[in-house]
Amino acid sequence: MATRLVLLDFRLTGMVSTDVGQVMQVSVRTPIREAFDRVATRARALGGLDDLLICCHGFESVIEDYDGQLSFMSGGFGLELCAENLKLANVGVTAVLKGPPPLARRIVVFSCAAADTHRASKRVGGDGKRLMGELALTTGARVVASTATQFFAAIPSLAQSLFNAGSRNDWRIDFGDWEGDVFEFSPDDGVGRKLSPDKHPHFDF
Repeated sequence: MATRLVLLDFRLTGMVSTDVGQVMQVSVRTPIREAFDRVATRARALGGLDDLLICCHGFESVIEDYDGQLSFMSGGFGLELCAENLKLANVGVTAVLKGPPPLARRIVVFSCAAADTHRASKRVGGDGKRLMGELALTTGARVVASTATQFFAAIPSLAQSLFNAGSRNDWRIDFGDWEGDVFEFSPDDGVGRKLSPDKHPHFDF
């Protein structure tokens, strides 16, 4: 049976079933270094992880191309994770997972446009492919992420549907199928290679 840990940011509405793996929830008050230290401690206790699933929002921004004739939405500006967010400037905090051996074989990032990169967005700090590549190099894990905005549903339980109990943060997240191109980044060279749809990772959240 696969060993998984879910790192879930509270700002992503909904919860993840523990059937997927152990769930570690973080918030805007959680220092990002503390979060990855906790992930490393848990991973060691489990004898290493097959998958670390990072579930959070991703930063996107409206960008103008070089001649100002076209505006478009671009991602790749980092992950809304913990107090400081995860970005190129602080991706080094994930080095606690490096090992040896690496404490996670694969990191799957369920976040909007985490691996998005456009030539115009790179000049203003949006380079998702580089960030995901750095994450792979720093942790020693294969990293999977998409270039596109991800759509998901938050599904209420029967009790919540009938009695309106709890809040939307108690609803179960259903990520469904991946949107956009999905890349896997190598821990050897940080290069992302596009996955065919049949190779996309799926979990029963």
